[in-house]
Amino acid sequence: SSPPAAFLIYVGNALEAIVGAWLVNRVLKRPVRLESLQEVLAFVALGAGIAPIVSATVGSATLAWFGILSQSFVTAWPLWWIGDATGVLIVAPLALVVLHSWRGKPKLSPTQWMEAFVLGLIFLAVAALSLSGYLPFAYIIMPPLLWAA
Repeated sequence: SSPPAAFLIYVGNALEAIVGAWLVNRVLKRPVRLESLQEVLAFVALGAGIAPIVSATVGSATLAWFGILSQSFVTAWPLWWIGDATGVLIVAPLALVVLHSWRGKPKLSPTQWMEAFVLGLIFLAVAALSLSGYLPFAYIIMPPLLWAA
């Protein structure tokens, strides 16, 4: 895609993250640990339900405006929204756990370093294989992500 289209898609994704973080932090007290039903429901509704509307709208409008895909705005929007919502539900809890568990520890144990290293290698290997065409689809990254989460 053209640089202006890629930039608009980037802006939509960045706005989604900003809107999601703002909504979740506005409703829940900091830090968000997802330890109560209220926190989980607010995160799912606001972070994975409402916030992806921003990127789905900006991204689908960009695709339609620049004629990048053969899909129309109406057909691209739900796919974009569900993809971003799924990404938020899988990646954000893992990121929150990592940030909260490592924040108070000035030094990681050798076991934690090894786990992070092995997980990084798995992510790199799966990404390289899926992008090179050896794996049938890019969503093969989901099992390692779910395992890490």
